[in-house]
Amino acid sequence: MKRSIINFLEGQSKVTLVSLSLGLTILIGAIDILVWLDVALSIFYLIPLAVAAWFLGPLNG
Repeated sequence: MKRSIINFLEGQSKVTLVSLSLGLTILIGAIDILVWLDVALSIFYLIPLAVAAWFLGPLNG
């Protein structure tokens, strides 16, 4: 399964990957606001950042 996700992301355009990363960041932010202070979700913000940096390169990520 992990390999199929990587293959899927490698086949996407830069615009799609930026949109995906931005959407994930907004989703995580919304969940973070809803959960509020009960649970710290700051580590999950690294997921969209890592996707952008890995598949778009360090200048775009």
